[in-house]
Amino acid sequence: MLLLIMAIIANYAISQNAKTKQQIKQEKKEKELKEWHELKKFIEEKDFVFTGSLLDGQAVDPKINFIYVNGDNATIQFANGFGGGPNGIGGITVEGKITKFTVKAKKEGKAITVLFTVSPKLGQGARGPITINISAYSFYSAYVGINSYTGAMEGEIKQKAKSKIFEGNKLN
Repeated sequence: MLLLIMAIIANYAISQNAKTKQQIKQEKKEKELKEWHELKKFIEEKDFVFTGSLLDGQAVDPKINFIYVNGDNATIQFANGFGGGPNGIGGITVEGKITKFTVKAKKEGKAITVLFTVSPKLGQGARGPITINISAYSFYSAYVGINSYTGAMEGEIKQKAKSKIFEGNKLN
């Protein structure tokens, strides 16, 4: 009799702790929405790094291929990591002032589009404004136009404090 009572109590306790599929789904949705709001916030505050793991379909090192936005300043770097090039790591590093910056999200929890223009410092090898379009959702992509080159980069966006990047030499 005692065993039967203990089994009933244990079964009741287990059933009280078990989450339904609906509860699990709701918790997942709430977590994703919270992460989306955090992402949008640090993008709007201009404190983020877009690190690229693919550049024009080729795998690259995200530590040396990035777009770094810090307030009204931006650094754009493409590199192959084999050395050489103007930045010493096989590519180019350009920094400049952000002249236009817009963040759009048509619907909460959906894609965030960031469009901005960077005016590079003189002597860094880039002519005219650099246009950057970043789409942030479950998949992150950026399109960067430097001189006559337009590159497509895929990767992720993080706050600067949570990212690891290595900047090459800048031409001054």
